[in-house]
Amino acid sequence: PPGILPPLTNSAVSTPPTHSGIPPPPPNALSPAGGAVPPPPPGVPIPPATLKGAVKGEKKVRKKWKVDLGKSLGDFSLVDCVAMADTSSKALVDRLEKHEVTGVRRSSDGSAGVVFLRFGEGAKSEIVVLKASSSLGQEWFGTKLAQKLGVRCPSLRIVSWQDKEWFSIKKALCKACGVDVQNAQGMGVMGGMENANGQGGITWMKIHKTLDRPLYGIMDFVKGVPLSLSATSASTISSSVLRDIGKLCAFDVLVNNSDRCPVGNLWSNDGNAENVMLINTEKGLQAVGIDNRVVSLDVDKTPQKVDQYALAVRGLCEEIAKRGKDASCFKKLASFLQGAVEGNGAAAESKSDAKMTAELHAGFVEGATAASKLNEKDFVALRATMSAAATADWDNVWSDSVASIHPKFLAKVAESLAAAAHVAS
Repeated sequence: PPGILPPLTNSAVSTPPTHSGIPPPPPNALSPAGGAVPPPPPGVPIPPATLKGAVKGEKKVRKKWKVDLGKSLGDFSLVDCVAMADTSSKALVDRLEKHEVTGVRRSSDGSAGVVFLRFGEGAKSEIVVLKASSSLGQEWFGTKLAQKLGVRCPSLRIVSWQDKEWFSIKKALCKACGVDVQNAQGMGVMGGMENANGQGGITWMKIHKTLDRPLYGIMDFVKGVPLSLSATSASTISSSVLRDIGKLCAFDVLVNNSDRCPVGNLWSNDGNAENVMLINTEKGLQAVGIDNRVVSLDVDKTPQKVDQYALAVRGLCEEIAKRGKDASCFKKLASFLQGAVEGNGAAAESKSDAKMTAELHAGFVEGATAASKLNEKDFVALRATMSAAATADWDNVWSDSVASIHPKFLAKVAESLAAAAHVAS
């Protein structure tokens, strides 16, 4: 079952120690020795030479990061790492079984159930992201749908508790955290707190709690910085980034994802700019969406809510078709972006830059046009692919996630988005 290693020998296993026997973390686990200034916070874009002053709200960031130091093994900084080039099952198992894991970090922000695995040392360090959240299935569906619509997002694949890869991950984490897998019956067993390099920082219990699930997602590492922590200003956000964000917003409307940018009055939220990552590419800065979860409503059980949302989307899109870049939703969105990057809260809509709203509008229409071409059969087919994505289930975890996807709802919203797509002609 999840959380339990298969016996590696026929000998009897030892009894796990009680919580009272858990050793305290090393003195320097939560803060640098002697009050020294910690190394640069994770997520800051390269090159390192531009690090100074690259993050706004430095005091707030360092305060959050200081807590995060107590959750990592090896205290490595994500800014020094790159995404692993080959995250296929075969390649990952091979590297796990060669004991190449040199660090573990739990995410201190965003959704729960995110762990970063580091392979290698120094400038050649590579990162793989493990996701074990309760909404993993909804995010898998959202990721595949986003890719189908041409929305930038990290790839995501599923590993189940009966896969060799799942056990390889558990065993590699045991070794990295100092747990003797030969004598451990439960994955919650507390072992030594030192890794091979003598670095401390986390206990196995914390990692086990995060990853005590029957299904994992293996996700590409996005080396970038959240929009809310970027060193850019509203006036310097590139046209390509604004178009990317506009397209992301159209996708979010389709899947009813309120945890990114406020779009019109569809949701009663302030937005979450940390779910928009900025990355450096050969073509310049680009925006990437993370946490792309689908929140579809059940047409049969809640028909009134479905109709209300579909009508609200149609009203939003009809205004966009009529007013174009001057639609109120783009002024509100530009205001949100200004407040996010400049740290001033929501700016007055009258201060919205006309160029910003024009690019946001263009991106939204592009995304809405792509979404409007999908019908119920497309969503049913993708849900069938989702059903087969996990090789084994446990207590209906994956099947319940599949059942939470409602193609009729998505088709209704896609039809409503067609109203905004008409402006393209």
